[in-house]
Amino acid sequence: MIRDGCAEVERVGGAGDQGADVIATDPFGRRWIIQCKHRRQGVSGAPVGVRDLHVLNGTGRPVHRGDVVVLVTNAAFTKPARRFGQDQRLHLIDRVLLEEWMQRGQPVWELLDDRPPTLKDPAPDVSPGAADSPEPKRYTLASAYEAQVLPWKPATMRQYFVRSVRRGVPVPAGKWDGQATHYTEEELRTWLADWASQAGSTSKIHSILSASNGTEPVDASMNSDEPPGDTVVSHAREKPRRSG
Repeated sequence: MIRDGCAEVERVGGAGDQGADVIATDPFGRRWIIQCKHRRQGVSGAPVGVRDLHVLNGTGRPVHRGDVVVLVTNAAFTKPARRFGQDQRLHLIDRVLLEEWMQRGQPVWELLDDRPPTLKDPAPDVSPGAADSPEPKRYTLASAYEAQVLPWKPATMRQYFVRSVRRGVPVPAGKWDGQATHYTEEELRTWLADWASQAGSTSKIHSILSASNGTEPVDASMNSDEPPGDTVVSHAREKPRRSG
């Protein structure tokens, strides 16, 4: 969860954990409650059944105040368990999806088959003429970077979203299609402007926004996937002078 850009990740499993092993807050401000079920024999062992989901279902939201409740196992789930999870809005990650999560490096919310239950579509626009308005183009973080709507690659943008949550800067909601979150250009540029307004005068973001407006060239170093910093720091070293 830390790799995915979550903040306040806490391992709480143990005696009296009331069904929670990991608690985390994602870049969208959602509280994740995760329970882990380990099987010594993996997929060859007993699958996780409905009984294993009862405690998590009873405590995930009422006790732990979770927005997204997940059970992760290195084994499989029974068909009744999958039906129960779907009925109760519980996300189930089996051995196959767990390996995919580890290997692909995508955030868990982009790998889940089901839409996170707390991420809702915006209310439809019922104003006069709204039906004639074309749907704005949407971008994933990756396609927004490729189209130069965003100056940073997805991994770096997720770190900025985490910082936004901590600093009270609204994170764009976007629209989830079951695989990834898609944002309009207006949403992303509004976030960039909001972030710039709270950043210090030496922040990289001011130079980047100026460059995007054509007032100066974009520094390629600002398009890196390295963890972003709030201030511009020069790493140049003065060459020693030769004596004589």
